[in-house]
Amino acid sequence: MPDVEPPPAAGPGILVVDDERQIVDLLTRYLAQHGVRSSGAYAAEEALRIVAADPAICVVLTDVRMPGQSGLLLAEELLRGRPEAQALEVVLITGAVAGEPGVEAFGRRAFDVLSKPFRPSEVASVVARALAASEERRRRARLAAPLQATAPAATESGRPPGALRPSQLPEATLGALRAPLLPILAAAETLATAPRLDAAEARMQAERIRDGALQLLALIEAAGCEPDPASAQSAA
Repeated sequence: MPDVEPPPAAGPGILVVDDERQIVDLLTRYLAQHGVRSSGAYAAEEALRIVAADPAICVVLTDVRMPGQSGLLLAEELLRGRPEAQALEVVLITGAVAGEPGVEAFGRRAFDVLSKPFRPSEVASVVARALAASEERRRRARLAAPLQATAPAATESGRPPGALRPSQLPEATLGALRAPLLPILAAAETLATAPRLDAAEARMQAERIRDGALQLLALIEAAGCEPDPASAQSAA
């Protein structure tokens, strides 16, 4: 293992992977001195174990050419099927002068590519941006999770339970249902975005929403739409 062990804090971190121990030790020490929780691995197999055991690792900085499993294969395995809640950014290190085979094919899946020789300050700059990108992706996944949890479950047909089949809604009915939505949306937009509304104006917009909603309800009841039979059976 490298000389510099990651601090016990469980904050976001980076893993440096290279079969050249001097590079791993240099970068982990430099990043740790600049406040980045960093650890190192000298082979792809070791890196896989470390990432699996530490979900707070947000960035993997890996050399492309390594004995055994290459950095590209390591990156592919790390990113395959990885949920956004554990988003990981990969930064590739290449020593090839004319371009590393496979790096271009990896495309935009890599956050960035660093060419040897590089300055530690250059690595720190890329790492800071990669950490920020990973944390932002994870933050968005956390915000989206409650919405996904409360979304109606889909049936085998791909529609939520109780949804109407398209054939049950003729175009004329769809057009009639759309009409009351326009004043509802306009009134709601006014209430949501107008900087200042007096009581009379707010009441008028609320009445428009109420009237439109009542009109929609009457149209739906007049249409006499029946639920999807498969959904009705499952509900029973």
